[in-house]
Amino acid sequence: MLGLVFEDLSVTYITVFLLLAGVILLSAFVVAVLIINIRYYISEKSRLLNEMEQMKAADNALMMYVLARELANNLMQQNSRDYLKRFEKLYWKWVDIKKKTREDKFAHLQTITSKYPNYADFEVLNIKPYVLYSDGFSYQSYDEWWDLFEAIRLFDALKCELDEEWKFHGNDISKKELEHLQEYCRKFDDTKLLAHLHKAREQLELLRNDNVDALVNSYWQYDTQDYQFKRVPHVCEFRWGVYVKKLDRYGMWGVFDDGQTSYTTFFAADKKFEEVLLDPLHMPISIDTKEYDSIEKVEW
Repeated sequence: MLGLVFEDLSVTYITVFLLLAGVILLSAFVVAVLIINIRYYISEKSRLLNEMEQMKAADNALMMYVLARELANNLMQQNSRDYLKRFEKLYWKWVDIKKKTREDKFAHLQTITSKYPNYADFEVLNIKPYVLYSDGFSYQSYDEWWDLFEAIRLFDALKCELDEEWKFHGNDISKKELEHLQEYCRKFDDTKLLAHLHKAREQLELLRNDNVDALVNSYWQYDTQDYQFKRVPHVCEFRWGVYVKKLDRYGMWGVFDDGQTSYTTFFAADKKFEEVLLDPLHMPISIDTKEYDSIEKVEW
């Protein structure tokens, strides 16, 4: 009888042990699954937060780029040569800032953000979509618009240096951009020169049709408010040289007639009226950009 009791107790203990072991293993499995799920949740949450920061940086960087583009277009239209000079100074200013410590860069960034605390504060133009830029930009001076443009470009470049997310979407102030701007401004200036040459030809035709006498004992045959004209000798073409006062540049056009067709070619030129490459942009352009008043006042 005693042996049977001990045998029953052994079976009971083994059964209890196996049940406990099963519970422990099941608990360990459940805990492991929970840990895996928690880690996955944390990892997924971190990934989503990182994606959100990336999207936020991309959106804000794009907004700053568009604002800078609007301002640059206006500044270029008003005075492309001045824009180029100022951008060259901005480039070298940025080169100096880029050499400074991270703390110095943060300080420079804080100087900008103290004036423009929010991204919306950079949107000074604030006009309706249909309002022409020439009207919208008329309410501040060229210098004021440039100061805003410079602040935006430096803010963007500094964020590229200091913000891990921004650097993938922002725009630096690079030597490549400066070189492209220099080339573009040269072509833009050539475009304005070409427009002036066409206008100068019209003026010369009016002078000659009105039988205006050419100047005597002068380097120039005609001298108007906008242009000076002189004949330029050439073997094959009938050429006129022009000095464009507003641009402080020289150009000329030549007419070649083969007996059936007449060809007119326009050139840039140096002071001696030697040909220089004319490389204009393919775009319409207006060289009469002054503002007209509805009332004129004359003091007697």
